[in-house]
Amino acid sequence: MKYLVTILVLVSFVYSCKKNRFKHAMVEKDCTGTYIRINFKDYKVCNVDALNCYDDGDMVNVKFEKDVLCDLEQIVCMMVHEHQVEGIITILEVE
Repeated sequence: MKYLVTILVLVSFVYSCKKNRFKHAMVEKDCTGTYIRINFKDYKVCNVDALNCYDDGDMVNVKFEKDVLCDLEQIVCMMVHEHQVEGIITILEVE
């Protein structure tokens, strides 16, 4: 019985870690690109069209994944983003 409970706890733990959960974030837009800020950390958004209907400063709930294959080499302005960028992401869903 003890082993069954342990197995059930482990399975539920593994399953809960794999689920993408919504994160509460603030949209940041400037001439360097589109970002979301979560817990004072900025992440550059690869698929900016996912946030087209949101303005700078809007609060959203997002599901996302880290992205390493995104091409963000466009130079839009000669400015550096105000905060350090923690990584590049692709937004999967917005609420």
